[in-house]
Parts: sequence; C-alpha cells; structure tokens
Amino acid sequence: MPKHPLRQFTAALFAAVLCTAPAAAPPSQWQGAAFAGDRATLEKLAAAGGRVVRVYHHDTDAWVLDEAARLGLKVVMGLWVAHPRHGFRIDDAAAVAAQERDLRAFVERHRNHPALLAWGVGNEVEIGERDPLPMWREIDRLAGIVKRLDPAHPTLMSVADTGDEQLRLLADCCASVDLLGINLYGGAVFALPGRLRAAAITKPVVVTEFGPLGQWQAGRKPWGAPVEPTSTEKAAFYREALAFLARQPQVTGSFPFLWGAKQEQTGTWHG
Repeated sequence: MPKHPLRQFTAALFAAVLCTAPAAAPPSQWQGAAFAGDRATLEKLAAAGGRVVRVYHHDTDAWVLDEAARLGLKVVMGLWVAHPRHGFRIDDAAAVAAQERDLRAFVERHRNHPALLAWGVGNEVEIGERDPLPMWREIDRLAGIVKRLDPAHPTLMSVADTGDEQLRLLADCCASVDLLGINLYGGAVFALPGRLRAAAITKPVVVTEFGPLGQWQAGRKPWGAPVEPTSTEKAAFYREALAFLARQPQVTGSFPFLWGAKQEQTGTWHG
C-alpha cells in the first residue's frame, strides 16, 4: 500500500524542524515542540530528535508526563488558567479560589515526576483585554504559589505577541515568573532580540510557540482565502528560525507549533 502523502509530509516536517539546529547550539537550550497529539505522535517527536515537549492543559495532558519519561523527553507542564474572553472573571472570588485549589492539587500530585522540567502557568490569558496587567498579576500570584509548593522547577508564563507596548509592561511585571514565554509567528521571530532590548526585558525568554506566517498574517487570494505557505517554504522557515534562535543567549528554549489536528483555515496550516 502506498504511503499516505500527509504522513510523509508530517515525518519530513518533524525531521526538518527538530534535526536542523546547528551542532553548536547550547546544550542547555530546550528544543522540542508545543504539542497536542496522541502517544504515537509523541513517539515520532522523540524519534525525530525532540528533547522537550510543551503541553497546555493540566486536566487533559497529564498523561504526557509518563509517556515522556518512557521516551526520554522532558515536559514543560502547562497549568491552564482560564481566560476572560471565555467567561472567566478576575473579580469572581469563588472562581479564582476554585482555580487556585485545582492548580495546587495538580502541582502537589506531580511535582516529583521525573519528566517534569518546568511549570507553564497560563497561556495568552491577556488576549482581548484592554489592560493585560490584572490577568498577568494573577498569573504572577499563581506562579508564586507554584514556586512555594515546588521550588525545584522554574515557572514560565506565555503571552501572545500583541505589540511592543504590552511587551514593555512585562519588564516590571511578574517577579514570581522565572521565564517569559512569547508566542511568535513569521518574521517576528527574527526581530525578537532587538524588541527585548527595547522593552528592557532581561529575564530568560522561551519562544513558547513559533511558526511560519499565520493565517492572520498571510496574503489573500482575490476571493478572500489566505495563501498558505507550501511545505517546502515552512521547512525552510523552521531551519532558519531554529538556527537563529539557537544563537540568542537570552533564549532558553524554542518550541515550534506543531499541532496534531488543528483546523485553522486548513488542516495542515499548523498541523
């Protein structure tokens, strides 16, 4: 039976993304992927040379810890923090307390897991907020709790790339967060070092998602459909971006956004 072309593409893209960083890359830099998938996909990630996997939802992704330990991977374990745009209210004391109890219980249960590398506290919680600081301060408060429960593993927060003004706010925010994670797409990857300097951000940075042009950035056909980069263009971007990020001393890790099944304009744009 002939091989399915999507499977061939997936295998080739894993190899392109994870095996082309230069040999001179710092051995301490985390290299892997922002991951959502099944056990078979995680095995492919490990076989392609990934060393670290970032997951998002502690309620659904806890299984990754055991599988990662079996495969020799480390895990940035996401602690999901609810978003205001999905109905969460920071002024709802009962909701805030319930979320804290849930995160406390998860950290206490998994803090000694051998695959655990770091805690990812929240992801893009500020999206849609005119003022991101209230939600970022809540992330910082939760990160402080996580650090007290588990001082052996660093805390990380991940933010969207919503512009330089918000980036500057992060310079003086969130002292309990050890690592700043930024999700970047397209050419924003290559502008990151200069933007960090301009924003006076000095703490270590992890590029917690990155990839070629997103559908929101791409040009459009006359009938309005965005133009997806080809697989060859995507692979070339990943090679260049990984090599660039590996040379940045402030960048502790980089996670290509390689999603299992994510329908955004097409099933292959991020998947």
